[in-house]
Amino acid sequence: MTSVPSLSPTPFATADPLLHPYFAGDEHAAEERLETLVRDEAFPIVRGVVGVRLGRDGRDLDDICNDIVLQVVRRLRNAREIGEGEPIASFRAYVATAAYRGCDAWLREKYPERPGVEPPFSLILKELG
Repeated sequence: MTSVPSLSPTPFATADPLLHPYFAGDEHAAEERLETLVRDEAFPIVRGVVGVRLGRDGRDLDDICNDIVLQVVRRLRNAREIGEGEPIASFRAYVATAAYRGCDAWLREKYPERPGVEPPFSLILKELG
């Protein structure tokens, strides 16, 4: 007899293996795993990205890092509680991306008059026109 694949795959089966214990455990185990993920994985990545992008001695560095880590924690909790969004295929890449975006948001907020990068097609149109 052959086995029939389930029509509904295990939630988060395609998520990063680093996250499997977080999604598989009970509430207490999940919170412990989340604390470990933040302390050992997420925070060092965020601190490194923010330090490189904004300087290591910035006064706002801790606030920026904490805001980004909070965003990551909210995303993971929402994913666990209500199955929100696509599974995170690479936790470290997700955290790094969140850190880069957090830095960009902080820079836009701090320097609103700073011009953005023009898309390449606008440069072409300027040269043609």
